[in-house]
Amino acid sequence: MKKINLLKKKKEKENFFHRKEMGIINTDTEFEAVEAYKSLRTNITFSMSQREHKRILFTSAVPMEGKTSTICNFAVVLAQAGYKVLLIDGDMRQSRVHSYFKMAKGKHGLSSVLSTGKLENCSVDSGYPNLTLMFAGMTPPNPAELLEGKFAQQFFDGVEEYFDYVLVDTPPVGIMTDALILKKYDFSMVLVSRESYSDHRDVQAAIKAIQMVGGDLIGSVLIGSKSALASKKDGYKYGYKYYGYADASSRAASNAKSGVLAGTLGEKNVGDK
Repeated sequence: MKKINLLKKKKEKENFFHRKEMGIINTDTEFEAVEAYKSLRTNITFSMSQREHKRILFTSAVPMEGKTSTICNFAVVLAQAGYKVLLIDGDMRQSRVHSYFKMAKGKHGLSSVLSTGKLENCSVDSGYPNLTLMFAGMTPPNPAELLEGKFAQQFFDGVEEYFDYVLVDTPPVGIMTDALILKKYDFSMVLVSRESYSDHRDVQAAIKAIQMVGGDLIGSVLIGSKSALASKKDGYKYGYKYYGYADASSRAASNAKSGVLAGTLGEKNVGDK
């Protein structure tokens, strides 16, 4: 019986691996999906309103929970509200942000910035007003070490002068330490999980890992929530719920065009407005 249950669980996960991912929202996207992301934007911007830094990373407990599609669409709706946004693909091992925007990954991106300190050719216009993209770049042998390298602090401090929000898609916190490392650069965190897929023990372990390093966990996004969209038959497709977390330090109690980065870290011309 135990073997049958394990095989059933494996089959369920395989179905998730082969499911059709939601792309970037557009004029053909159903109303409920668009409103779900706008609601997410309202909740997160409120949570960030009293924080000095506007840096947010999205992570998950395990792969395939929907964090990349969530952060990509969140970046779009955030930019639509007039905020100038930089979306970075921080998963230098399994980068996917470029595929959502139907672009080539390219050789340059975050890995080259953190390796050389040079910003030329490392960011691109997304095609959406106010939204600039930085892909992961070539896969380095040591992503975690790069995030702790000499250029990381300069980079994150520098780009924030040119953007209202800096967003980073990171690997699952239950597998890699990248998201935990970014805590030292004043990133707030959003944990993404998927109903009927995420194991509650993995999610609890992820939350504990974030808390262990003193991470600023501002909330969790539950994808596929049936209760979030009970009136729809396909609640798993567009059901989103956001759960805020209390900020330990009580910092949060309750239309320019996108720029392409240029220059070298340590120099004044870190970006072009």
